Amino acid sequence: MVIHYLSFAIRMLRRSRLYSAITIGGLALALASCILMLLFIRHEVGYDDWLPGVDNLVRVHLRLSSPGQAAYITARALAPLKDELANDLDIAAIARLVPLEHLAIEQDGRTVDAAIMACDPSVFEVLELPVVRGQRVLAEPTTALVTEQAARTYFGTADPIGKTLTIHGPRTTVIRIVGVLRDLPSQTHLALGIVTRIDVFDEPSYRAQLGSWHNVFAYTYLRLRPGADRSRVEHRIAAVLASRVPDIQAGETRISGRDLFSPVLIPVTDLHLHDTSNEAEMRPRGDATTLYAIAGVGALLLLIAAGNFLNLATARAARRAREIAIRKAAGAEPRDIIVQYLGEAVLVVVLALVLALVLVELALPWFEQLSGRELAPPYDPGLLAALVAGTVTLGLVSGIYPAIVLSRYQPARVMNQNQPSVASGSGRLRAVLVFAQFAAAIALAIGTMVVYRQTRYAADASIGFAKHDRLVIQGISGAARSNIRTWVEQAQRIPGVGAITLTSEAPGDGGGRNTIVEVPGHPESSGMWRAMYVDAEFFAASRIVPIAGRGFSRAVATDDSSVEPVPGREAGVVINEAAVRRLGLATADQAVGRDLQVGVRVGRNAPFRVIGVVPDIQFQSIRQAVEPTVFVENANWFATAIVELGAGPAPRRALESLWIGMFADHPFRAELLETAVDAQYRNERRLAAILTAAAVLALAVACLGLYGLSSFITESRRKEIAIRKVLGASTLDVIRLLAWQLARPVALACVIAAPVAYLASERWLGQFAYRISVGPAWIAGTIATALAIAAGTVAIQGVRSARATPIDALRAA
Repeated sequence: MVIHYLSFAIRMLRRSRLYSAITIGGLALALASCILMLLFIRHEVGYDDWLPGVDNLVRVHLRLSSPGQAAYITARALAPLKDELANDLDIAAIARLVPLEHLAIEQDGRTVDAAIMACDPSVFEVLELPVVRGQRVLAEPTTALVTEQAARTYFGTADPIGKTLTIHGPRTTVIRIVGVLRDLPSQTHLALGIVTRIDVFDEPSYRAQLGSWHNVFAYTYLRLRPGADRSRVEHRIAAVLASRVPDIQAGETRISGRDLFSPVLIPVTDLHLHDTSNEAEMRPRGDATTLYAIAGVGALLLLIAAGNFLNLATARAARRAREIAIRKAAGAEPRDIIVQYLGEAVLVVVLALVLALVLVELALPWFEQLSGRELAPPYDPGLLAALVAGTVTLGLVSGIYPAIVLSRYQPARVMNQNQPSVASGSGRLRAVLVFAQFAAAIALAIGTMVVYRQTRYAADASIGFAKHDRLVIQGISGAARSNIRTWVEQAQRIPGVGAITLTSEAPGDGGGRNTIVEVPGHPESSGMWRAMYVDAEFFAASRIVPIAGRGFSRAVATDDSSVEPVPGREAGVVINEAAVRRLGLATADQAVGRDLQVGVRVGRNAPFRVIGVVPDIQFQSIRQAVEPTVFVENANWFATAIVELGAGPAPRRALESLWIGMFADHPFRAELLETAVDAQYRNERRLAAILTAAAVLALAVACLGLYGLSSFITESRRKEIAIRKVLGASTLDVIRLLAWQLARPVALACVIAAPVAYLASERWLGQFAYRISVGPAWIAGTIATALAIAAGTVAIQGVRSARATPIDALRAA
């Protein structure tokens, strides 16, 4: 019996090739897309699940609240906090991780750029990292472990145990390798290469940072005891901060230490998707909103494909009336008809699943490049079983209604009508399905348009400085900082090298410094402001034109605050428009000449006078509003050089050669400024690309269904169309006749989908301080495009029907 049902189903699919191709092809496309999205979602939600005891792992974040500033959440905590929590009964272990970046590692006379993770010896009690060989104990300050990849980088195939590396950092230090860590899975927020002790550098300024109750310095991880109340631990940390963080006093301005920091404990498994800190992570974070959007897109695609299946199945059911009548007259029971049709439905979805897996195999490399993730293929038994079960369920659910419709046909009525089909009540259902399909597709198209435009806005909007053809060189410290002026003078002689400027940070690097600014006589304007330390060439080199006053100048000695200020001679400072608003002034001109007290050192303010005002410059992501900022010319803070480059690779190679020749202990670490700025919108670009592909696919699948449905409608009205043509109807009349039956649900879909998509888009745009406006013209244009595609789909079938010979249709009828 099963063989009979199967062979009959195959014959029916072969007989209805158009139906089979549209149904199986549409389902396969939708299933392949959903599987790819499912692989991406599975990858994202699985971050750090591999860590033993991960359910009890949390990281301490701090919410920084200072007068006049929005709350700022840090991913790092105060380093001395560890000792204060050492005896907490709810904490089994605590460890700090401090990334030491822009360091030079020397090995066998070769110097390379490296990042080192300095940790407490207790790190292996908190994060049970897998060790391949050697020991997992950092017994001495100069001992270290390396990952397998780092071992290959520094030692090739030789055994690294017992070998040494020389670190050129705050102090030149030799470390000895005592163990090798297994390379961590790709699903982790941790970035490890060399792991050494947190006290590796015996150097005063480094020790001062470890002991500072004002410097947010170390990633701090807690392993809580089983059953510990996280909120209780958070409350105790808040009490420690309130009692230990001293007040900040600068001039007449005092910021209470008790209110400065409050703790937020984040589970380690939430760091990748739900970390709300304003700082960069060790590795790029994911985005929960992107994940929800992708999941929603997958559901919409599946809805559209299932709607196609059900729509075409109900239309096809009406065409099989005579076949069912003969089968029932021959003794078939309604149960047999239902089983037969459900079997056909399941066969269709199984064939679609097989084709979908083939498409996934072909598209997986492209999707990995698009998503920026290395995804596991969908061949593990658990996932395959879930896919088969879900697909069969989809077939049963989609096929049950047509099966019941077929089983209710009365043989005598069908035979008396002498027609291969009968009218059924599925016309209203088909209209509802067409509505649902196009509502989903149009909503997706509008959402795609909004995300794409916002992404383009972020990439192309004027952010206040020149970012094209600029090279950012980071890691200027120590000897490099002392001699950087000499390097700049020589670099400017290289052909193809334009303006060079030195700053404390580069736009887009996720960093930022705050300082206390006191406004004499106006305590409401005083408080924490953003500070950026630049050289005299910064504004001209970045194409930033002051809107009032002037920028810095080497001809004015008081502009440079690198030296101690002379009493009675205020150093010059430049502020932005946001600072003007903070001062409560109506125009930028009113700010020029104002006196400010700026905290050039903790606990100490120095007098400055505003010499100029520049436009608001977006150094951070456009998610964040531009903060009141002071620009100070001070060489003591320089850490980055921004170089204007000419065309071709020659200028960059010459810059690198000059750098290596002058600073052998400081590797050349360079990146295009445009790349660094655009990296802030990696998740948005990924979402835009995925939504664009999904929207195109959704419209394609919906139009496939529309084409198939219009072909069935045309088939059922062949005689009517033939008679109309005999009576003089034109091709346009035939197209209008067919289009009208499908136009109403599509038009209604547009009316319903537009406001829903608008509200969803507005909610997504709410995370950006600077954003596009979603106007009716853009929505109308998207809807018009979708309607034009739908109309073209129906028109193709209408033209074919209009060109058919009427006599053939009348004879067949």
